[in-house]
Amino acid sequence: MHFDQNKSIGALGTLIVAKWYRSVHQQNLLISLDSAETRRWMNLEEDARRADLLGLSLENNVPIIDVLESKSGVDATSVYSIDGAGKISGKPVEQLVNTGRSVGAIFGLNEWKDHVLTPPRREILRNHLYRQGFTGKRTPQEKQYWERVLNSLFRGETKPVIRLNLILVNLGLNQQPLNRIVESEGSKIRLVHLNEESVSFQLGQPPLSPAVVAREAEPTSSEVDQEVEIEDQSAGLIEPEPAELEIEVSPNLAEQIKTTCGRIKAACQDFGIKVTEIDPEKVDIGPSILRYKIKLAPGEDSARLRRQAENIARQLAASSVPIIGFLIGTNFEYLDLARPDRQVVSLEPHLKSVALRDVNELPLHVGVDPAGSQYRLDLGDDRLPHMLVAGGTGSGKTIFLYSVVLSLVTAHTSKTLELVIIDPKQTDFTVFGGLPHLRNGEIIIDADRGVEAVKAIAEHDMQERSELLQKAKCRDIKAYNLANPKKIIRPLVVVIDEYADLVSVLSKKERDDFERVISRITARGRNVGIHLILATQRPTADVVTGNIKANMAARISFSLPSSRDSLVILDEPGAERLLRNGDMLLLLEGRLTRLQGYYVDPARLEKLIPKR
Repeated sequence: MHFDQNKSIGALGTLIVAKWYRSVHQQNLLISLDSAETRRWMNLEEDARRADLLGLSLENNVPIIDVLESKSGVDATSVYSIDGAGKISGKPVEQLVNTGRSVGAIFGLNEWKDHVLTPPRREILRNHLYRQGFTGKRTPQEKQYWERVLNSLFRGETKPVIRLNLILVNLGLNQQPLNRIVESEGSKIRLVHLNEESVSFQLGQPPLSPAVVAREAEPTSSEVDQEVEIEDQSAGLIEPEPAELEIEVSPNLAEQIKTTCGRIKAACQDFGIKVTEIDPEKVDIGPSILRYKIKLAPGEDSARLRRQAENIARQLAASSVPIIGFLIGTNFEYLDLARPDRQVVSLEPHLKSVALRDVNELPLHVGVDPAGSQYRLDLGDDRLPHMLVAGGTGSGKTIFLYSVVLSLVTAHTSKTLELVIIDPKQTDFTVFGGLPHLRNGEIIIDADRGVEAVKAIAEHDMQERSELLQKAKCRDIKAYNLANPKKIIRPLVVVIDEYADLVSVLSKKERDDFERVISRITARGRNVGIHLILATQRPTADVVTGNIKANMAARISFSLPSSRDSLVILDEPGAERLLRNGDMLLLLEGRLTRLQGYYVDPARLEKLIPKR
């Protein structure tokens, strides 16, 4: 078998540096920067002008971000030089300085902070670090610890110290180890030499020659990824809630899971699908579903597994056809089955513990994923200004809209938020009629008046807000509100419960004109703080058109009658297999996430609504 010895030694060096970093910092998050995905978000060029790893730890409660570049070989000292003035130079030094500058901009530490690419870089780095803090085998206490650290860091409450580290892994020399600070052009770099004895300690084995390391102990890419816990996934806007949900698991359920794993594997074999692993210990136990993780044999086509979903359901005597898909960031396919002892997840505890970053945040408590992690969205995020929601009768759509309204009015008083609620069905939202946040103190129940209200927002509110921002020389409502905390522009959230009923009173020409009004709000409302949540029971292509979907970054589908309806909302089938009663699929930035929505008892709504 042909292999590149240099790449093998380089991969091993990165693995050793990862182990060394974790041995030095007991509590840490560590992510890889050596991937095509990271090169894109860091905007670093293909000539390897980026470091290998990025670590986060705390020293005296100060966040320390270590940018780590590893170099390995028989004598790795040849990769740099130190001049007579004691300044270090070389390609790895350039890599460190380049990466450090980009990371510093993310946290507003240098002049690159206003660069157009800094905000997306920041969000993706945040996503990588959150995943590290909330996944794997971390205890609930560890997850809470990293939740506090990361929230404080990305809210700007604490400023990190960024350190540049050049780590040399010498595989063939046993000279004295080195650990000292050296100067480079405008930066300080920590220079570390790991000699052969140190390397052997990290590997946990006797010293080996480089050739033996390359040929006999060559680390596979999966081993390096496992050590550094790489997840090359696109950035999401979903923020984990402070704590993981306590999921009750009875001994009977645990035994059922073990039995079902065997039955799934047998069913796959019956249909000629080669499976190497379905581990009961790896099953995610959510409130409403059980997520089984299937490792297919090398060369097996995952599409064959998905095509057999109905046959596998029949073989298992399942109550519904499972949703099957690829578990991003792993080598598993997932298969979701209904949990026999389904749990209800109450919204009430979350309404009591909302801490806003600033007045511009519009928190929406969304639901719980199959692993038990709780999530919320920020409607005030620039990339998530509007939301499209669909769901048939009994799917949980209306309860979800209740949770949306409660999330907003619990977090904001009427001085910091304005609501327009349009309810053509005339019954579902009457309980919110006393909210002080409501424009004109009313729920709009007449379809004609609802259409006029939306038109007025597009024609008058948007214009007035734009003129106010121009006069104040502010780019958007966020900048204005931060500059004028005592006289803010209130964000305006428009909730339309049944869009199909709203447009049913319009002629074809009037409907086309109204669609343009909706498109104008979704395209321009973000900057002026106008947000649209549009919901429908009937997501047909003539109601939910391509123009409406174009600027709806977030789409949520509850149970729908057919795959055709699912295609209209999510651009792919799947919603027809949901379990109703709050089981949902969230499409955000091209990625689907399955969640169980929070439950709000309609009988308790009045008690939960704040009077402020």
